[in-house]
Amino acid sequence: MKKENLIASFEEYLFDNNVKGSGKASSYLRAIKMVFEFLNIKDMVDENEIQRIRQFQTKVQNSVSKEYNDFYNHFKSKSYLEKGFVRASLISFFEFYGDRDRNND
Repeated sequence: MKKENLIASFEEYLFDNNVKGSGKASSYLRAIKMVFEFLNIKDMVDENEIQRIRQFQTKVQNSVSKEYNDFYNHFKSKSYLEKGFVRASLISFFEFYGDRDRNND
């Protein structure tokens, strides 16, 4: 699937499933875009890219991991890591991704 289509679908999912005006959906969307940029996901998102995102999700849980620190140094967005937006956006992304797959069966 094209990255921009996947992100657009995720955006719709976020805004449909979160309280309007809370800022949560916008924060999660920004965080997932940051993850895609950090992982250098360019055009297409296939199962290999999904696995890379899953591996990143596991590694970024630990604040002393190389990935956590590299992400922080890349974006200088300590708050997105410390406040849990990156982790929460990844959880939400995989909920969305699983729902999308089930709805396409």
